Formats: sequence, C-alpha cells, structure tokens
Amino acid sequence: MTGALQNYARDAKIAIDKLGVDFEVVHDEENAVAPEHGVNVLGMYFEGCKWDYNTRALAESDPKILFV
Repeated sequence: MTGALQNYARDAKIAIDKLGVDFEVVHDEENAVAPEHGVNVLGMYFEGCKWDYNTRALAESDPKILFV
C-alpha cells in the first residue's frame, strides 16, 4: 500500500503526507477492473481483526487467533 502511495505521489507531485487510502471490496475477482490510480489486492492477511464473509466487513478477531 505504501508503494502505491509513493508511486502516485511522485506522478502527481504531491507530498505523500497529504494522501490517504480508500478501498472498495470487489466480489468478482475475475471481472475486476484495474483502477486508473491505485492497485487491486488479492489475498490480504489481517492482524487484530478478521473478515466476516456474511456481512462482507471487518469484524473482531476470534479469541486467541492471532492471524486470519
């Protein structure tokens, strides 16, 4: 993610401190369109939370499970 921010900051000649990260969850990976500015990420690992497939959102981690 930092690499994507650095590349955009260099191209746009903007300080990286002024940029932020936004995301959109894509449900159909095979038909995902590459964004004009940004990256598509497939297969993320989370610490301190988990992905809830029912609500399609981040949720509290299960007790004593460090990595999801």
